[in-house]
Amino acid sequence: MLTNASTLIKSFVVVTLPTSTTDLAGLIGDGSDKGIRLSNDAPDGIEDASWRGDNNADDWYSGGGSRINGNGNSFLHSFKWHIVNQTRGTAINSQFYLGGYYSGRSYSGNIAEVMAFTGDVPNQNYVESYLAIKYGITLPGNYYASDGTATWTLVSGYQNDVHGIGRDDTYGLN
Repeated sequence: MLTNASTLIKSFVVVTLPTSTTDLAGLIGDGSDKGIRLSNDAPDGIEDASWRGDNNADDWYSGGGSRINGNGNSFLHSFKWHIVNQTRGTAINSQFYLGGYYSGRSYSGNIAEVMAFTGDVPNQNYVESYLAIKYGITLPGNYYASDGTATWTLVSGYQNDVHGIGRDDTYGLN
């Protein structure tokens, strides 16, 4: 269980590594089957490597958006450590569960960190940069501190698995 009581949540950011391809396995969600879910079926055209779920109103990104490792409108995870950033069109007030929130759809994988927001993720590039540096996850461009300064500038040949140690006081990302 992620929350002990009903909590209003619109956005989740999760650092995870899935280890199974169970269709609709739930990473995070509520008991009514609304959540971030794996897809393992051909209708979405991205078999085994997607957070698209069934591409309907029960999927967390419904009416909102999805980003994987800073890529907007992305659902692919490629079975590597990655950052899932999904925002729902409207917030849901519910009790939330981490991994296996719906009967028969348990999540198999590793979860390193979870962030939940009542609204949109503030300055999502900064949050994703912080997590990418912390966990050595590759982003498609520069990495930023929460004050907007670039902490890593994309350099050809040196853009993969960037790691770092730092302190970011603006959002308390330490």
